Amino acid sequence: MAIAAAWTICAAIIQAAAQNTGMFVAARMLLGMGMGASSIAGPIYLAETLPQRWRAWGLGIFYTFYYVGRSTALPCCQNSNAKHTQVAF
Repeated sequence: MAIAAAWTICAAIIQAAAQNTGMFVAARMLLGMGMGASSIAGPIYLAETLPQRWRAWGLGIFYTFYYVGRSTALPCCQNSNAKHTQVAF
């Protein structure tokens, strides 16, 4: 999980420093691999370390916040896409 987190951080730094479209796309691909690994390793780690009494509660909270955050980010990205600036996602 630490490797996936470090991979994601490095990819985010590369994406922030992108000088052209190719570098941005490559960074997005690396970021996707890091996030994919984190999204698999995180719940597994949580399920193995939480006491049995709290396991379902902990994983329920984890997945609830994942979808709430995703649903919150969607309108922000769509609205920024309507503005034709350099800040649009």
